[in-house]
Amino acid sequence: MNAQNQKALSTLKSEIEDFTNEDINFSGRTLVVELIDDALKITDENLPEFPVFLSTSSDLMVVWTVLMSRDQVPKELHGEIAEILLNANSVTGLSNFSIDEGNYVLSGELSASSPIEIIFTEIDELMSNTVTGLQIFVEVLNKNK
Repeated sequence: MNAQNQKALSTLKSEIEDFTNEDINFSGRTLVVELIDDALKITDENLPEFPVFLSTSSDLMVVWTVLMSRDQVPKELHGEIAEILLNANSVTGLSNFSIDEGNYVLSGELSASSPIEIIFTEIDELMSNTVTGLQIFVEVLNKNK
C-alpha cells in the first residue's frame, strides 16, 4: 500500500473511532476499528463474524463484507439465491449483493472525499443490510433441507 493510502486509512480510523465515541447513537453499535494491510476492518461487537472492510483510493471508497462462501451453498441453490439477491438489491439502500472471488458479498461505494457522517451512514447501512442478507440465506437453505 502506498504511503498516501496508509495515511488516509489511519486518519479515517481515528475519525471513525472519535465519531462513534461521541454521544451519537447509530443503531446502538459498538465498533472495533483495526488497520489491516490496505484496508480498515470494522467490527460490530454484536456481529463479529461479519466485519466490514473499507478501502480507499484517491477518489473512491469501497466498503464490503463477505456473507458466505459459494461453496457453503449447495450448487442446485446457486441460481435461486442469485435471483433472490439480485431482487434484494432494490431494497437494500446504499448496498449491493454480488459474487466476488467465490464469495457472496455485500458492498457499497462512496466518494473518498465524503464527510465522516456519510461514511458512517454507509458502514451502518451495510451492517444492517448484512442481517437482511443473512436472513435470505437462512430462509433459502432451510426451505430446501
